[in-house]
Amino acid sequence: MKPRVEEPVRSRWFEGVAIGGVLALFVVMLAGYFVPTYEGTDENGYLLTAKRLAVAGDVAKRTSDPFEFISGNWVETQPGVYYAKYPIGYPALLALAYRLGGEEAVFWVNPILATLAVLGVFLLGRALWNPVVGVLAALLLATNSLHAYFGLSALSHSGAMCCAVWAMWFLWRWWERGGRWNALLAGALAAYGISIRYTEALLFLPLAVAVVWRARSGPPVGRDVAWMLAGGAVTILPLVAQHWVAYGSPFVTGYTLCQESTGFGWKWFRENWWWMLQRLSGPGLGWVFPLGLAGLTVLCFREPRRGVWLAAWTWPALLVYSAYYWAPQGEGPGYARFFVSVFPALTLGAVGLVWETARPDATRPVVAGLVVLTVATLNLRDTTKALDKRLERFVFSRATAEAVRATLPTGTVIFAPAHLLNHVEYWGQYRLYAQETFERGAIANQMKVLDHDDPHPMQREKVQRIANLLGGKQDGQLTALQRARIERHLGAGRRVVLLTNADGYRRWRGRVGEWFALTPLTEWMEVQTAPKDEVRRTLWGLYELRPRAAAAAVASVQEELDRLECRLRTLREQFRDQHPGAQEQWTQITAVEREARELREQLKKIKALAQGERRKLGTT
Repeated sequence: MKPRVEEPVRSRWFEGVAIGGVLALFVVMLAGYFVPTYEGTDENGYLLTAKRLAVAGDVAKRTSDPFEFISGNWVETQPGVYYAKYPIGYPALLALAYRLGGEEAVFWVNPILATLAVLGVFLLGRALWNPVVGVLAALLLATNSLHAYFGLSALSHSGAMCCAVWAMWFLWRWWERGGRWNALLAGALAAYGISIRYTEALLFLPLAVAVVWRARSGPPVGRDVAWMLAGGAVTILPLVAQHWVAYGSPFVTGYTLCQESTGFGWKWFRENWWWMLQRLSGPGLGWVFPLGLAGLTVLCFREPRRGVWLAAWTWPALLVYSAYYWAPQGEGPGYARFFVSVFPALTLGAVGLVWETARPDATRPVVAGLVVLTVATLNLRDTTKALDKRLERFVFSRATAEAVRATLPTGTVIFAPAHLLNHVEYWGQYRLYAQETFERGAIANQMKVLDHDDPHPMQREKVQRIANLLGGKQDGQLTALQRARIERHLGAGRRVVLLTNADGYRRWRGRVGEWFALTPLTEWMEVQTAPKDEVRRTLWGLYELRPRAAAAAVASVQEELDRLECRLRTLREQFRDQHPGAQEQWTQITAVEREARELREQLKKIKALAQGERRKLGTT
């Protein structure tokens, strides 16, 4: 491959129109799928940290009740004090948006960063080759399904990519032209990338390549390197301060407390390397991945200066994350997300290879453009499919947030499944309790973390506290703990509300219906499209818990049935786990089953009589 050669037929007008069209395509696509909400454990850590930073200047979460909801990726540094284990850089950007535009403004940060990344790839491609390569590379990134997915998420990957792209652009400008501002901004952006995702420290390698290469063949670089270090020091200081305040040392992170900083090694590389190749060759990069690797390899031999520099950006990240313990299977973004910040380099390598292998005449832009347009069209198909799936989930998430905010005042106590509390927590000042906290199966599943010493996202000390509090308790004891909290909050004058679906409502009524009546407040629908285009609808609602009062005859029978079925499940679990083969236990189970069947028949008769009465009234 040859160094960049300016082509006089490519005017600034063409550049502006072409890159403007690519950016417009990307922005319109994001706007079509944009929903200001989020879901997930990671997102909870980022957004709650940002909100606390913006509102109170203190990113710690403090609880007085050990049973209150704490999302999975918060680590406990002292009793009742928790910090999200992530670096502070991305939450700081969200906090700035929160201060400027409120709680919904934070969801504009990633679309802006993702769009800036597309623009940065164009500038980098133009600097390394020419404007045509820049535009085509930007188009490939703009139609990349994972780039669009994370651009609409509340995760940190778009921020890491944006910092990487612009750091590399300023670094290349410094390599070509020198200048303190280029050096300063290259160092500052690379270091800020570390404060977004720790592994962006690998950007030190392309910086080192550029510095060493320029030092060998150009003027002295000592003063410019000092500017790079100064820029990096300024942007890394907030991260150091966060570590010191939260963990007591600038060299301890939240991942250290989960032993995840030791989660890189040959053991996991042997298990993951083939999966890495498969996953990056699938939806997201697709053909861009092998073409990009081939392009960077060829470039290393034909033009070592550019080739080694881009390879130093790409290969270390591929190798390091192939050796990471956390490699979830499946077609989603779970594993491929770790490699997102090197997508620009792979994309440039792929487009550069297509450009250089095309015949160097007037048809070259047309040939390269047709190849890239074909790949981009395939990318766009994958992207819209992925975003359609995401849209359904986020519409439900948004509907849940709106229902909670419109119905419940500050200070309300909410019991709900943990996956919903992850995003409900952001939208108000509530007291939250996860239903899983009081379920024996969920507690046992969490305690499996204590069975081994391998790295794990969940902090072992936090799990050990749960084990000490709840380990070994029977369902009746857990129900008593749950009931005690409900009664305590009601006694203090707080509203207590259940957020659940129809099945959960019946289980709750069976569990605590003897003491509390569940009054419906509002309902909304979750719509999910199954793989074969089957549409599933699930009704969710908010139900206020109040001290038990008399109910209608049909309702009382239904509630009694729910309680018996709850008791039946409890007896079955006790029989299976603690008394295998015990005849007495089995007798209790069959007796309750018989009573439940009788109540079902009674309920059918009551409903049939009621329907008969309604028909008579209708005919008269």
